[in-house]
Amino acid sequence: MATKSEPKGVEETRAADVLNRMRLDIISCALKPGMRLRFEALKELYAVSFSTLREALSRLVAEGLVVSEGQRGFMVAPLYLSDLKDLTDVR
Repeated sequence: MATKSEPKGVEETRAADVLNRMRLDIISCALKPGMRLRFEALKELYAVSFSTLREALSRLVAEGLVVSEGQRGFMVAPLYLSDLKDLTDVR
């Protein structure tokens, strides 16, 4: 977790690291489609601060891998059969 004495670059590196780890966990289904993402569990799993985790989740929302549910939090984006068909059509 970042402290006030750590330079900003260290926190940005942590944010990029947790973003990449979460992205891989979603793609590999370690974090399953439709799964509610609870901050306390994620903070413990990825060993990062609340703000770093929130930044990573916001980026994953922008990528379409996570869905923001307003005041209810975040969840892994559901996977639909049509999404899989679109992927196979591209190949």
